[in-house]
Amino acid sequence: MDELPIEIRGLTAGYGNEAILRDICLELRPNDFLAVIGPNGGGKTTLFRSILGLIPPTSGSIKIYGEEPSKGVRNIGYVPQFGAFDKSYPISAEEVVLMGMRVRKGYRPYYSREEKAMADKAMEYTGMEEFRGKRIGDLSGGQLQRVLLARALAPEPKILLLDEPTASLDPSMKDCTYDILKKVSSEGVSIMLITHDMASISHDVKRLACINRRIICNDRPEITEEMVELGFHCPPEFLKFSHSSGSTCKCGCGCGRDKE
Repeated sequence: MDELPIEIRGLTAGYGNEAILRDICLELRPNDFLAVIGPNGGGKTTLFRSILGLIPPTSGSIKIYGEEPSKGVRNIGYVPQFGAFDKSYPISAEEVVLMGMRVRKGYRPYYSREEKAMADKAMEYTGMEEFRGKRIGDLSGGQLQRVLLARALAPEPKILLLDEPTASLDPSMKDCTYDILKKVSSEGVSIMLITHDMASISHDVKRLACINRRIICNDRPEITEEMVELGFHCPPEFLKFSHSSGSTCKCGCGCGRDKE
């Protein structure tokens, strides 16, 4: 039997003496497209950091194709939150994309012809080839997001993790991002994304997980009553409202309750 892309069993993890995640069990399956939702502070980013090996588990296990995160992470392409990227840094779009090859090349100072070709392919894939020489500070938010996506795709990962990939993007750029992800998914890459954008659940997502310290999963892209009780603390009708409005409430869950 083939190993799962990501297999998490009984994971407890956090910072210092505070456990943010408790007894988490989760699978990312072959050719999966899993959206992770939940309130601010519920542990979504902590989950990703644990998978990437940045936070050691207090208990439980994480396997990436049967390996510990320290080794299995080479199979993962990661797109961080937009706000976590410093646009003032003097670097071109092409140089940012080439950084994605570091997972293959380590600290060798030069990029091979093959590595440059892979970076070129990723920029073409995301429609950013004509911007390769532009400084990242001169790119729009949507263009920068596609550069970060190209960086993650350059080493041809088997798994793609995205933390709020459409935050701060206008509707057309959101659609562009999901079109790219749909294409990536169709080519066999397993995708897990964190989102506050409830409308994204309808964009080809196959499964849904809700995290608020603990986790509830649904093999359909639908918010269940249990998820509402765990992560949103608001009636289901508010969540339905958010699908059409795209609004975000004060608690950050996306329910649109502050609009009433």
